[in-house]
Amino acid sequence: MNSFNKIYKELVGILRLGVYALDEFKQEDLILIRELVKDGRTSFKRLSEITGLSYTAIRERINRLRRNMLIDIKPLVSPRLYGSVGAVVKIKTRRPYELAEILSKCNRIISLIINNKGLIITIVAQTKVELTYTLERLITHNKYVEEFEIEYGKVPDSILIPLRNHNPLCNPCIANEKYGCSGCFPVLRMKNTTK
Repeated sequence: MNSFNKIYKELVGILRLGVYALDEFKQEDLILIRELVKDGRTSFKRLSEITGLSYTAIRERINRLRRNMLIDIKPLVSPRLYGSVGAVVKIKTRRPYELAEILSKCNRIISLIINNKGLIITIVAQTKVELTYTLERLITHNKYVEEFEIEYGKVPDSILIPLRNHNPLCNPCIANEKYGCSGCFPVLRMKNTTK
């Protein structure tokens, strides 16, 4: 089996992509993606050694893949830093794509699915109160929201949360107005600080 077929089958397993999606990639792109899945901090120099492409070619390929929204490289944080109170929220709305656009920029949204009745999202926060205020803030942007249902739970420590938005300025932020915002970025929390 040649190396392309081996990498192809490996990526089908890793990414769970269909054959059609993988046909859009070139062999070098597949190698790049495989190496980035192994270690997202791999240097361009190391990628160059693995693929046989120049440093510039590696940079251009990664930029093209990112520009075409086929890959992205984002930091992942632990719920221990970010908050482990989670919820699955079913939102009934007549315009799910508008709300999905807003929600896709929120660092607290772990996952988002659009279906024929609206959206299903997974959201994370430090407390139920913070989670509720975050939802209230996000949902008030869409006047077409008819109803929503919340199912609370805990995000396991093994699930890492992607930070999508490097500049999360939610103005006016309901969470900040009501009780002071802890921020959308993870903050190291010190336990047992009171004496």
